[in-house]
This record gives sequence, structure tokens and C-alpha cells, in this order.
Amino acid sequence: MMIVGTAIASGVFLVTCVVFYATRVPRPKSLPGKVFTKSVGNVEHHRKSVLSDSRAAIITTLYEAFKRGHTMNPDAPFLGYRQLDLPGAPYAWSSYEQVNQRMRNVGSALVNRRCEVQSFVGIYAKNSPNWGIVMHGCSAYNLTLVPLYDTLGAKAMAHILETCALEVIVVDSALLYNILKWTKDTKIRLLIVIGEEISAECSEKAGTLGVELITLSDLEIFGFENRVDPRPPTSEDIALICYTSGTTGTPKGAIISHGNIASCSVGLTNNLHNFILDDKDTLISYLPLAHVYQFAIECFFAYLGAKIGYFQGDLKLLLNDFETLQPTVIPSVPRVLNKAFDRINTLVHAKSIVGKLFDAGLASKLAEVEKGIARRNSFWDYLLFRKVQRSFGGKLRLLISGSAPCRGDILQWYRAVLGCFVMEGFGQTEMSGVSTMTLEGDHSIGHIGVPFPSLEVKLVDVIEKEYYAKDNRGEICFKGPTVFKGYFKDPERTAEAIDSEGWLHSGDIGKWTEHGCLSIIDRKKNVFKLAQGEYIAPDKIEAVYERASIVSQCFIYGDPLKSSLVGIIVPDELALAKMEPKLTIEEFVADSNSAGMVLQTIQTIGQKELKSFEQVRHITIVSEAFTVENNLITPTMKKRRDAISGQYKDILDSMLASMS
Repeated sequence: MMIVGTAIASGVFLVTCVVFYATRVPRPKSLPGKVFTKSVGNVEHHRKSVLSDSRAAIITTLYEAFKRGHTMNPDAPFLGYRQLDLPGAPYAWSSYEQVNQRMRNVGSALVNRRCEVQSFVGIYAKNSPNWGIVMHGCSAYNLTLVPLYDTLGAKAMAHILETCALEVIVVDSALLYNILKWTKDTKIRLLIVIGEEISAECSEKAGTLGVELITLSDLEIFGFENRVDPRPPTSEDIALICYTSGTTGTPKGAIISHGNIASCSVGLTNNLHNFILDDKDTLISYLPLAHVYQFAIECFFAYLGAKIGYFQGDLKLLLNDFETLQPTVIPSVPRVLNKAFDRINTLVHAKSIVGKLFDAGLASKLAEVEKGIARRNSFWDYLLFRKVQRSFGGKLRLLISGSAPCRGDILQWYRAVLGCFVMEGFGQTEMSGVSTMTLEGDHSIGHIGVPFPSLEVKLVDVIEKEYYAKDNRGEICFKGPTVFKGYFKDPERTAEAIDSEGWLHSGDIGKWTEHGCLSIIDRKKNVFKLAQGEYIAPDKIEAVYERASIVSQCFIYGDPLKSSLVGIIVPDELALAKMEPKLTIEEFVADSNSAGMVLQTIQTIGQKELKSFEQVRHITIVSEAFTVENNLITPTMKKRRDAISGQYKDILDSMLASMS
């Protein structure tokens, strides 16, 4: 019996070894050279990618991206959705040709309704095939999209409607009344409603305001009956005015050209290099299309001739959409990744035996990740991780994290547990989405990857913070075809962003790693002085303190009349559950000893990287997280510093007063 058992065990071991070596992923050293960027003009802090830019001229507009996908296979599925009134419903698909017909109907109708070349068309709706059809219809007929979204707030929305003088807006029926509330004193003349029903209340209010209401379906019928040929844009024409919520002040409308979007899409193709995405891939669309990150990725998928499946509109049902759609590519943001990470870890560690087994399997797979190996057919995958992988659809090839930095250990966790490529991208609205990305096979952390081949990147001195390019430290600046055209009707802020030589100043402080990747180490903005004249960069300090497992979010505050810093800390629920399983976050906050314990923890971490005057002296722990919903962070996960300091003004003032 023992001999049989040994033979079986040996067989399992041999099969595992064969599978292991057969599924190796290229390690970083197999990529083009040990250093992924090269200097420009023999200046080390001025660099560009060593990757080829051979695909740069394939497309120059969003319309050309769609035409390429349509030409490849007009009958292939393109845009998919699920019927909300049918629980468990599969995805229904519109082909490239069906989308082509519908977008021509939409574009023809808008042209016949006095939308001239480069007229602005607003869109205020959740991601859906209708959003995509309006987007491509505007592109084909050279109309400029102006996306709107809830988290901008009423004041900002009114500012956009007035500044852009919007006359035509496509709007979800559920959001129609909101638009009508803001329509007074604007130029809106036509609202195109996504949905078959328009309430009597909305019809009456629209009539009072002199605004015409029409459903998208009726608009398409009108367009079909009054067809006109597309009027394709050029690369210099404006594809969209993308408003950024910003951390302070009025929103800024970034002017994004068709050439900008096309260059970003082609840049994704170039940076993926050996990792082939094609018409057999499927993208899940749930990040807001009002942000250029998702917009550019969907342009990229149209270019591929691939499929885009839209979520049901409720993030709480997102895992169900993953399981049904089985996407091969998921673009995400740290906020979503962190929540899934916390939820899964909480579930698996609810039982100590399962938790210990999970940790053992994770350690084994993390060791593979360190060697550049990503797979999902190991012993541990079949034993432990298959259920997690299926919750993401089971066919995931590429997970992209963008919009804000994600903790390196969480990225590694996803690489190990999901067994797929996980790439982190860096960009901003002003760069038309993504500008750098980690390369496939490079599973190291602590950097944001390599610039797109079409871009040049240099570091610029930031004298007030003692960062100098000669020391490989400075503000990250970009130059190339993805750099936006400026802020709409805002020359002053445009001049602050783009200098006279065409360099976009990102506001981030970076350095080049030994492998030629970019690493962000600080922020140029959000700098203030303390009483002794020391410059303080709160983002840098917060990033250090947020490495503590007990800290979920951190806000650092100072007064120029004081010599020390104070802070607001939001505890990490998962770390707290491991420390004290029966203790709620509210009980932890209420305990008078908690603040002292957390303060000692973060000060210990800070001793290694912070100067003494950068160390916080007093903190207050709060249970409410900084979220988009409570308006304490932006949709791109940046802290609204004025909003946080305003909400906790009394607490902050009290801590500062105690140091007198």
C-alpha cells in the first residue's frame, strides 16, 4: 500500500513539474535589453523607450480605429449588454455591422438637427452599448463629445453647461430630471433620452423650458430616414472635452484630439509588445466612460476588432458580470482592487485552517511570481485559487491597474492568486489616458513602467523641494502625441501645464530605476511651510504612513504658524480583524489607547524615510473612510484636501492648539 501511495505521489510530482516548466512566462531578462529606456541626446534624465514605435501610423482617429475593427469582421460581436429584468441573463451582442448602422443613424440625425462640424454633444449616462454607439456616431460625423458625470456636483455641472454652451445632450432616462434642473439659463435645446419612457413630470418641465425631448430610438429612426454620409475627422480635430473634477476650484476641460486618443491606443499595443491581444479578447466596461482612461481602452478594443461587454450598472453586481461575461481583460483602479482584496482575505481567514492553507499556497505562488512566472494550473490553483479565479470569469489574461498608485504587495497578490499578467499604468487626463505601463514578464514592484515609444520623458529640477535632475530626481515631464491640446477656454491653466517647448508638467516627482523604468517618489503640489520654514509635502508622508498594515487612509495637515504636523487616520478593517477578531472599527476608534498605538506604529515606519520635522506628532482616528460618495476623494482617487480639512476642521484645530 505504501509503495502504491509513493508511486502516485511521485506521479503527481512529475506531472506538476512538467506543467510548471511548460507554462513559464518570459522573465524580465527576456525582454528587449536589461534597460528598457535610452537617453535622448546623452542626457540621462531625458529618456525614451527602447521598444519600437512601428505601429504609430496605423490609425490617427477614433473613427479609423472603429473602421479597422469593422473591416476585419463586420459580423463579429462588438458591444454586449445584459437585461436587468432577467436575473442570470447572458450577454446579448451587437455586431460591428449593427453598430455601424446604428452609429450612422445617430450621426445622420444629429447632422440634420443642425449639429455642425465639431459641434459639442454632451452625454450624461452610465456605460452601455448606447454610450458606445453615441461615441462612435459622434466620431464618424466629426462631433465633439462632452461627457458629464454625477460626482462633479451641481455647481461644476452648471459651469460646464455654461462654458461649453451645450445645446444637445444624450441622457439616461433616470438622470433626465437632473439635467432639467440645471437647464435654466443654459442654451440646451435638445435632450436625447436613453430609454423608452419619459415621465409626464419631465415632459412638462421640458416644455416650460422650451427644450425638445426625443428618445434615442426615435432619433435613430429619424437618422435612418434622413441618411447622410460620414464626415470623418482629422487627427487634429477634437474628439472630446474631458472635464477633470480636480481637488480644488472649478473643473478643467481637457481638450483631447482624435490624434491624442489614437496615439494612446497604439501606445498600448506597442507597450504590450510580445503579449498579443486580438479580436478574440473580451473587455469588461465598468469604469466611467466619462474618464479618458476607459475611453481610450475602448477605442483600443475597437481597433482590435474585439468585444466589449458592459456591466449592469451596479458595482455590487460586478462579480456576477465577471462570471457571466468571462472577460480576458479587466481595467481597474486601486479602489476596486483593494475592496476585492480585503473581501477575499476576510472570507478565507474567517476559518483559521483555511486561512493558513491559503497563506501557504500564496507564499508558494508568490515565489513563482518573483521568478517571472504567472500561471493558474499549479497544485495550489486547483486546491485553493480556482474559485477566486472563476469569480473574475476564469479566463482573465490581463488585469490593468490605473488612475492611482496601487500597493505593490496587492499587485503581487493578484498575480499569484489570479495567475494572469497584472500591469500597472500611469497617466492623467492631460496625457489622454495612459502614458507609461509595466511590461509583460516584469513582475517587480515600486515603479510605473516604461513610457510609450512615441513619448519623451525628462526630469526637471524642483528647487523648492531640493530635487535636481542631475541627481536623478525631478518633476516628470512628457512630450509627444498623447499630450492634450490645453484646457478649454482656460489659457492661464493651460500655460501652467504645458511650457513653451511643449512639455507637459505632470506635478509628480520621479526618478529612473536601474532598469530604465519610472518611479514616482513625491508630488510637487500640495506643499506648505511650517513655522520654521520647512517645506512639507503631505502626499509623500501619507504614502509612507499608509504602508502600515493598520492604516487604510491617512491625511496629514499643518499650519504655517506651527512647527509640527497632525493627522487623521482611517484604520484598515482587515488588519484590525487579524489583531482583534471581535473588535469593531467603531470600538477601536472609541478606545482611548488606539491613537497612541497607531501613532507609535507610523512613527516607527517614518523613522527610516522621513525627516524629524516630517513626522506627525498628533493623530485622530476616524471610522469613516475617504470615498467618492462622501466627496473626500476624486473619482481618480486623489484626496480632496480642502474637503477633508473642512470636514475635520474642529478636530484638526484642537490638535494644533494642543501643541501651543
